[in-house]
Amino acid sequence: SDFLANQDFTVLTASDGRQGLEAIRQNKPDLVVLDLMMPELHGVAVCQAVRADPALLQRAIENVVRNALHHSPPGGAVQIVAGMTEGRRLRVAVCDQGPGVAPDALDKIFRPFYRGAGGTPGNGYGLGLAIAERVIAAVNGRIRAKNGKSGGLVVEIELVA
Repeated sequence: SDFLANQDFTVLTASDGRQGLEAIRQNKPDLVVLDLMMPELHGVAVCQAVRADPALLQRAIENVVRNALHHSPPGGAVQIVAGMTEGRRLRVAVCDQGPGVAPDALDKIFRPFYRGAGGTPGNGYGLGLAIAERVIAAVNGRIRAKNGKSGGLVVEIELVA
């Protein structure tokens, strides 16, 4: 927690799982670190309770859109396309007009603190896509990235409908 506090993140702590769950619901944090052996409500139970929170899913998708906006050039557009797959899953694709990502880094962009080669100017710690990946995985969804055919990055999110 000291590392995150030193990076200008607000760090909240709780003495047990119930207090932690309440802090999550009140503060809507970007990142939650839990101990599996927390008293009163263990870490897995807290995750299950948080997992059902639609506000966290909204925040995850917002992180993907903000990332696309950040990497698109001034005056560029971010395209968001949504539809149902044949397997009854909701698919959302967020397409930017940025430089794209090196093919060998496409899986790395979902790792915490990964900012890519060369990075782009501006705020950010490389947590947005990592958080989105974990929130989406928690609701049995998946997220992946690929370079667009005409440039830019396409981030696809699939959720159980």
